[in-house]
Parts: sequence; structure tokens; C-alpha cells
Amino acid sequence: MMSLRQDVRYALRLFRRRPGFTTIAVITLALGLGANLTVFAALNATLLRDLPFPNPNQLVRVWEDDQQPLNPANYVDMRNGTKDVFSSLAAWNYMTRITLTGVGEAERVSTVDTTPELFGVIGVAPFMGRPLTPDDMVAGSRSIVVSHNLWRGRLGRDSQVIGRTLMLDGLPWTIVGVMPQGIALPETDVWRPLVFTPEELGHRNSWFLNATGRLRPDVSVLQADAALKAVMAGIAGGAKGRERTAMAAGLREESIAGVRGRLLFVQGVTLFVLLIACANLANLLMAGFTARTQEFAVRVSLGAGRRRLIRQLVVESLVLTGAGGMAGLVLATWLVPVLAASYPGALPGRQAISIGVAEVAAAIGFSVLVGIAFSLLPAFLASRPNLAAVGGMTRATSTRGARALRTGLLIAEVALALMLLSGAGLLIRSVAGLVAQPLGFEARGVLTAEVALPTGTYPTDDDRRTFFETLFARLESHPAVASASGSTALPFGLNDMGMGFRGEPADGKPTNIFAGTRTVTPQYLDALLIPLRRGRFFTPADAATSELVAVVNEAFVARHAKQRDVMSLRLRRTDTSPWITIVGVIGGARSNYFSDARAEIYFPMTQSPSNSMRLAIRTRNDPGRFGRELRDVVRAIDPNLPVGSLQTFESLLGASIAERTFNRGLLTGFAALAALLAAVGIYGVMSYVVNLRRREMGVRLALGARPGQVVALAVRQGLVPLAAGLGAGLAGAWWLTGLLKTQLFGITPHDPWTLILVSVGFLAVGALACWVPARRTGRVDPVVVLRSE
Repeated sequence: MMSLRQDVRYALRLFRRRPGFTTIAVITLALGLGANLTVFAALNATLLRDLPFPNPNQLVRVWEDDQQPLNPANYVDMRNGTKDVFSSLAAWNYMTRITLTGVGEAERVSTVDTTPELFGVIGVAPFMGRPLTPDDMVAGSRSIVVSHNLWRGRLGRDSQVIGRTLMLDGLPWTIVGVMPQGIALPETDVWRPLVFTPEELGHRNSWFLNATGRLRPDVSVLQADAALKAVMAGIAGGAKGRERTAMAAGLREESIAGVRGRLLFVQGVTLFVLLIACANLANLLMAGFTARTQEFAVRVSLGAGRRRLIRQLVVESLVLTGAGGMAGLVLATWLVPVLAASYPGALPGRQAISIGVAEVAAAIGFSVLVGIAFSLLPAFLASRPNLAAVGGMTRATSTRGARALRTGLLIAEVALALMLLSGAGLLIRSVAGLVAQPLGFEARGVLTAEVALPTGTYPTDDDRRTFFETLFARLESHPAVASASGSTALPFGLNDMGMGFRGEPADGKPTNIFAGTRTVTPQYLDALLIPLRRGRFFTPADAATSELVAVVNEAFVARHAKQRDVMSLRLRRTDTSPWITIVGVIGGARSNYFSDARAEIYFPMTQSPSNSMRLAIRTRNDPGRFGRELRDVVRAIDPNLPVGSLQTFESLLGASIAERTFNRGLLTGFAALAALLAAVGIYGVMSYVVNLRRREMGVRLALGARPGQVVALAVRQGLVPLAAGLGAGLAGAWWLTGLLKTQLFGITPHDPWTLILVSVGFLAVGALACWVPARRTGRVDPVVVLRSE
């Protein structure tokens, strides 16, 4: 133990005398380990931990057909026909947003309508009050359960909240329970009772329910799947007369299916970075041990055994990797909340992502493993000094094994870095190609927002029509507004709806038409700068009592009116509803980056008023600054009406490809880090090689070699492993980039220009890392070098 303490103290003194080497080694390992611990924390919380519910293995997700929502009547039959399989089977509809008033400023909150079985399924009771019960599942029931976040925030931790009334969409609801913190099945602010109407239970041609069940203790997922299929086999076919089926899958597997592949891919990328960091560290250790050959020879001559030298070098490595591991743990502690907050889309267990015991144990274990594994071979080679060479002509050289190891590690670093850079280059070009596509409208300079009218306050079409007409008239008169419009759905946004129509018969044949539908205001084209191709757009003359009119886009014409003049086509929703006349054709605006414009029909807001509108306001200045003024305009009409989803249209476009942008940024960052580590490794090794060959270079200069020749000789020595690494990296990149196929758009995984540009760029960086230390060889003074002998 005394000898071990001596080795530790000696290592600390040694590292203090070599601050540059120590800093590079610690930072190298900290960056690689910190990135891996960050992603491992996300993997641990998302993929490895159980769901935060009692007996989570008993929870299953239920679908119709191939992961499709359930029909209400089918759900009731499933619930009644599988009581020997499920202890509880719950259903809920998709989350919607409603207006909360009477508690401070009006606000949009999320709500889910659910059957009372949900609380038995998750096995978690409210920590205050009670859950929803079958008694609440009657028409007119106004009982709700609120989330812990809503109770803690807007309700001010009110201990007397049970029985309190909240105004939701202008109607009073009574709080009967408050859920504990962290309950996310489904994640929402308010749970309301789901009451099926006789119409919903009377047919089986609409599907909008989610369903989750809790299995009985002796029932497997396969048995539940078979039972559900048996129930569905006895149900009459759907709208098209065909039988539908059902399926069950473990809830945990369903919840992580969408993120497993992405997280594992990111973990693989960070492992590449860690391998580069380890190779870099091993190379630095090898170069450092080689530079101390004379010291080791003296120790051996004084009686030190080989085992003693190896132990000392391993202890030095453990001290160094221990410091790097601690720095990596600190870095991961800072990066984990950044990753959890910036990850786009759903991430199960997001709130549980943290640095815990498992991550600390991984950091300690890996530091020890790296300290031993990556020091044994360099220590083994460095502990065999040539005693005859001490003080002689060969003391500044390294063994053939050391040179081979150093070269192999450099090749591995370069190859791994080039593979990551190739993937990053493809994602950069892919995202650039996505955003460069013509959209069919102009998003710059437009502010978007949502205004939803509570049904309790605005119950009739006239009420809604009057409000929105007043709102847009005031916005149009505002000096900062160039044009203000509204639509039930905006391009690249939510709420896209589709509907079937009957077209006026052509040649005696009826036409069935399905198209996207939107209700818009007359200024819609001006706000988004969408061109009018034919006819006219809506005007104030298209009143509620006027002839029903519509406008279609070019995609509608291409799909449904190839053989006739679209302006002569009339539509109606049912065989008994009034005809709708098409009065114009506008340009096609994309609904997303990944598909062309779809067939769409536009209706005037005056004839089809909606209780919810997405605003598109083109401002004369920065649209991001108009949010407060917009709220003031809305409050002047209705003080209890919130303005939600405020963002510029360009932000909305960015959010639509947030996942791809996140993947691009993450891979680009790790690739840049890998390239930096590889360049540092090349620089560090070349610096030691130059120091080792100072005497040789001095002799060459004394014999008449020019400084440029000496520098070129040193650079060539570094370019050989660099070129070999690039070759190996290109071969590896050919395989790795194939894994990115689903993330690419408009570019092949093996795009030659990307591989060429990345290779040339990295070759330039590597050559610079070789040249910077090599140029010192041209400044060697032969007299000084030879005099030191």
C-alpha cells in the first residue's frame, strides 16, 4: 500500500509538471464519457426502467386492425366480452385543448375525455379526492379530475380544491380529484368523463378511441390478443362491410417503440466518439511512455523489475482516467437536462432522466476499465527499455511495436471520425434539400396563433361569425398589420381535416370526391401570398344567406377535374344537402415538407363558421413582436379569451421537421467532436514524434538538408496513417450511412459528393494537425542538438 501511495503521489507530481498533456488527456476522456453518460441516462430512463405504475407488465395497449383507433361500439363489446382476460379495459379520446377561465388570466389547457376504468387500469388513485366513477358517465355530468401540475400551478396548491368549480369553455365543472405528480397515461391537465352518444354506439364506421387494459395476473399478452380477435370476429363488418380485427401489445413496448431505434442509434454514435477518445488517450499514453524511455532504463538499471514499472504506469493511467471520468460525470450532469428539454416529440420517462447510481457506477467502472485496458499494452512496450541505448545514439527512438500501435490507433481514430462526418454531411444536405423546396406560400413575416371560442359563451354560428368578423376587422385596421386572416387549419399545422363529397354528375355518372377542407377568411391569400389562378376568392358578399361557394386548389383540379372544367363542377356533402358552387382555383400550398400539395376545398368563414381559428397575420415589421398587441386586440373584444400557440410561421415550419433537425444537429455535433479529437490525437502524436526525432533532424540539417525537406519528411510520416484511416473510414461510411436511409430526403445514403467533400475536408484538417508540430523540425539548431550529446 505504501508503494501504491508512492505511485499515486508520483503520478500527481508528474501530471503537474506536464499540464498540457494532462489537460488534453482529461478533456478528451471527459468529452467522450460525458456524451455517453448523457445518452445512457436517457436510455436508462426510457428503455430500461419500468413504467411508473403498479405491476406494469400487466398493462397492454389495444388497437383495432393494424394499430388503428377503436370504434365506441366495438370498445363496449370488447370490454364486455373480455372480462375474464382484463381486470379493467379503459378508453379515452385524443387530447384536445379547452379554455380555462375564472382562475387568473384565461388560458388554454389540455383535456382528455376518458372512461372511469382508466384509473383502475393505471392502478394509481388521486392523492386528493376520488377518481371518476360510472356515476359520472351520464349525460350532463360535470365532474373532472385535475393533474398535479394544474393543481400546483393555476390552482395554487389549494388544499380545499375538492368541490371547487372551474369554468372550462364557459361551462362549470366540479373538481372531484387531484392526481399525483408524474402520471402520464395519458399526459394532460384535465380528465373529463367520456360519455358515448346513442349515435356513436349505433354504428361502427367511426374510429377515434385509444384503449389500454390491465391483464389479470394469470393472463398473457398473447391470450389477450386472441380474446380480442375472438370478440371482433363476432362483430359485424365496418362501413365497407368487411370484418375488422383487434390486437394487443405490451404497453411498455408500445411506448418505447417510436424512440428505441433513435436512442440506440445516438448511443452508437456516442460510442464511436468514446472509442476515438480512448484511442486518442492510448496514443497519448504511448507517446508519453516512449518519451520516458531513458527514465525507465535508469530505473531498470537501479533494480526496478518489469512488473514494478508496469504497475507504476497503470497507476498513472488510472489517476488520469479517474480525473477524466469525474470531469465526464460533471459534464453529463449538465448535459442531461439539456437533452431531456431539447429532444423533440414524445419521450417516455422524460421527467426521470437524470444522473443516478447507475450512471455514477458506469462512470467509475469505465474509468477503471479504460485506465487498465488502454495502459497495459503501452506500459508493456515501454517497460522494455534498451539499457545499451541509454545516453547513446538510439535513445530518441521508439520500438517497432510502439510505432505499430501508435499508427494503428491513429488509423482507427481517423476512420471512426470520417464515418461520423459522412453521416452528418448527409443529414445536413438532406435537411437543406427539405427546406429549399417551394412551399406554395410565403412564411416569412407571418405570425400564427390560435383563438378558440368556448361553446358555453359562443353557442351559435352567429355568435362565432360576429366575433371573428370583429376580430379580423380590427386587425386589418392595425397599423402594424399588412394583412390578417384565419383558417381552421394552416399549412404545416394541426387540425387538417378531410371530408367526402358528392360531385355533380358528369355524363350521367355520379362523382365521389374526398379532399381536405378548410374554412378561411377573405384575406387568406393576401396573408400567405398564395396566387389566385382562376376565378375569384371569397368576398364579404359571400354571406350566410347567399349561395354556398367554395374555392379549390390546383391539386384538386389535377385529381378530380381532369376531364371537365372545374368551374362548372358543383359539390354537396350528402344527397340531400344544398349544392356548393366552385368559384375559383388557387395555387397549391404544401401541408408538409414530405409530400406535394393535396387536393383541398376552401369554404368562406361567413358560411361555415368555426369555433376555433388559426390566425395568420402578415406584419409590416418583425412578426415575433406583435404577440402582445394581438392579445390586446382579442382582450378588447373578450377579456376572458386566451390567445394560444403564438409563434412565427417560420418557427412552425421548423417544428415540422424538428426531429430531423435535432438528429442533424446531434450527429453533426458528435461528428465535429470526433474530428476534433482525431485532430488533437494526430497533433499530440506528431508533437511527441517530432520531439523524439529532434536529434535525427538536427543531424540531417547538419549534413545539408533544407528545412523544408525536413518538415516535409515529418509531415509525410503523419499523412501515411491519415490516408490509411481515410480509406478505412470510407469503407465504414458506406455501411454506416445506409442506416440513415429513413432520415434522408432527396439524397442517397452513398452520395459520392458528400463522401468526397467530407474526405477532402478532413484530409485538410489532418494535414494541418501534422504540419503544425512538424514545422518545428525545420527550426532545429544542429549545433544545440549535437552539443547536448
